[in-house]
Amino acid sequence: MTNVCKNTQGNTPIKIYVLHGYTDGLTDPIVSTDYEEVYAAMKAAYENALDGVEQEDSDREYSFLEGWSATAVVHGDWMEWQIAELSYKSPTDSLHPKLEISVRSDRKSPLYLVPAVWYNRLIENKKERFPMKNEELIRRFRIERKKFDRSGIYAYTQRTLAYNSNKIEGSTLNEEQTASLFDTGMLPRSDDYYRAKDVEETNGHFLMFNKMIDTLEEPLSEELIKAFHYELKSGVFEDRANGYAIGDYKKRTNMIGMYETALPKEVPVKMQDLLTWYHEVPEKTLAVMAQFHARYESLHPFQDGNGRTGRLILFRECLKADLTPVVIEDKFRNKYIEGLKEYRETGKTTLLEELFTEEQKEYAKKVAYFLGEELD
Repeated sequence: MTNVCKNTQGNTPIKIYVLHGYTDGLTDPIVSTDYEEVYAAMKAAYENALDGVEQEDSDREYSFLEGWSATAVVHGDWMEWQIAELSYKSPTDSLHPKLEISVRSDRKSPLYLVPAVWYNRLIENKKERFPMKNEELIRRFRIERKKFDRSGIYAYTQRTLAYNSNKIEGSTLNEEQTASLFDTGMLPRSDDYYRAKDVEETNGHFLMFNKMIDTLEEPLSEELIKAFHYELKSGVFEDRANGYAIGDYKKRTNMIGMYETALPKEVPVKMQDLLTWYHEVPEKTLAVMAQFHARYESLHPFQDGNGRTGRLILFRECLKADLTPVVIEDKFRNKYIEGLKEYRETGKTTLLEELFTEEQKEYAKKVAYFLGEELD
């Protein structure tokens, strides 16, 4: 491997790459300043693990080799490899030659401690580095989803977000019915009728959340937002029968109660402006999230499904910005509507920010319960 401890001038950070693996136990790391070298080592380990092995279909489905991570599943046993991109500085004091390493965190450790300290804090599919606080949450989402785990934070978030977001829009499904649909794909017996659209949109919300997990490395874009909408609405018969655009911007003018929204011909330009503004903001604070959400909902870019796509984007962007994610509960629907109304009439987001802060506290409690640690 490349010698990463060579002398460097000044105190300029240098990128290094660390490959960790977990097979029967934590493997020794491979360290290099050359990404291709580390990737080749990961690829070789992955291929060796599967060499001569007849995988079952379920094992094959969850085995993959990507740019920053790999997983090989053999007879139910999981082997995982992850590449971390780190930076280090040569110390200014030449009498102390140990290199200090940081992974976008205030915490530092000598190079030889990296394997033990950092392995469990590395996540999959790293085209873009995630801040440390939400890193484990993202990792748990992905692992629990792959293992069809219906008892952890992934399932809780899927059910809670789908139930509340759909309920805000008038869904007749209750929490128990939403949970049953997610856990088993079936609805409990009932003396009442189930409205087909409510079932279809709930399933669509589950798919939209999974799409969000799969695309966390991508920057927020018009194409991605349309993809979220497609997952939500592609299976909704009523919308197709009404001729609504699915996975594309609205073709007909619509309103939010008494409030006018962007005209169909205005939507592309206004969405471009909104995203340009958002990506140019250097620090994504909760106030920025409230501003983006309020502007998005006021534009109402789709024929239907604007609230649900908007609330999923809010959750996603909080996750990426290292903010505790926001799940807006139906019990606060009136506060939420008042917050959107405040923005439309005054341009302020004070009420939304207050609501988002309260909802962050509620979700943080659940994260603490499932992961054993609080989100700040």
